[in-house]
Amino acid sequence: MEEEKYIELFPGHWLYNAGVIGFIQSLSMINEEKNKTEGLLFVDPHGLVRINLLLFQRLLVNERYFVKEPIQSIYENSTYYKNYLKTVEKEIFPEYVKSLTGIVNGNDQCFICGNKYKIKDGDKAKLIKQGFGRYFTANDSFNLSYYSSLGPSQRQFPNAYWGNNYTSHVCPICSFILIHSQLSQIKLIDGSKVFINTPSFYLTVELNKFLKEVFDKDNTNYKNLLVMSIIEFSIKTKVLLNVWASMEIELIVTKKDGLIEFIYLPYEIISIISNRKIAEILSSIGEFNVLNMIINGNWNEIVELGYRVLKISLKPSIGKEDKDFIFKTFFRYENHEIGNLKILANKLLKLYALIEDRKKII
Repeated sequence: MEEEKYIELFPGHWLYNAGVIGFIQSLSMINEEKNKTEGLLFVDPHGLVRINLLLFQRLLVNERYFVKEPIQSIYENSTYYKNYLKTVEKEIFPEYVKSLTGIVNGNDQCFICGNKYKIKDGDKAKLIKQGFGRYFTANDSFNLSYYSSLGPSQRQFPNAYWGNNYTSHVCPICSFILIHSQLSQIKLIDGSKVFINTPSFYLTVELNKFLKEVFDKDNTNYKNLLVMSIIEFSIKTKVLLNVWASMEIELIVTKKDGLIEFIYLPYEIISIISNRKIAEILSSIGEFNVLNMIINGNWNEIVELGYRVLKISLKPSIGKEDKDFIFKTFFRYENHEIGNLKILANKLLKLYALIEDRKKII
């Protein structure tokens, strides 16, 4: 009977978090592997991830990384993880992944996860004898092969992003986790990639799941993408987002040129849009124009808009000026219908009232 040992992963730097989420997502991509690994990884509602180390024995490494459409290409001139592996190391890599099952504590602290994990000396010696020595030397520290936009160029110039260090030690677990970070990032039409990061793996999993649901490749309004994901989470889950509202929820945007942008929402805005009643009305209205009023904190514009729409709806006939206003202000066809204007006005006024009530308890 196989002995069960566990490790726990805690949220940290956004790139590491993206790697963890990407790895979780990857476990459902290969049906045969999914059956072998089911139940060996658990996302705790309190925010951490618990992994049964047997998981690393059961991963189908060749099917994951070395077939025509791999989960990630990780050798030689791969798109994202260039030279992480050399072609001659491909045959040995599955044994390396299996060796993670026997991970132990060493002396060197990983600057990413804070642990001191190392591969057993005996396992490492066997892998080096097989020709895996270069891998250990090259990937023992953070470098360009993990993420070209953030990694330092070893022994050439320091990277301010990592505290002006030339490089820092990476443990074997993080070295493996990091090569999944691209899986959790969604690519937009402008070439940028987005990922929602939070201090809870549970919340991060959920929000990125909803980000994929609301995803529109033509929508490059990053803040709207973040807000829409929170709204969908608030509507469709029974978990109250208010529990995490005081946490830092951010959208990581990696631009096509490699620059990284961090999009934050103020605590007040998160508290408002995470209220289920408010989220449901916003979703029902379905207008970015209204959503942006909330994002920008322009509550009075909502009530003013509501009263103007109500006045138009009460007129016996609607002139060109009012029609132009409705068509210019609202995008959805349903909101252009004359018979729906009174309903729309009531939604806007109710939305304003709920926001005012919410603000009193924030």
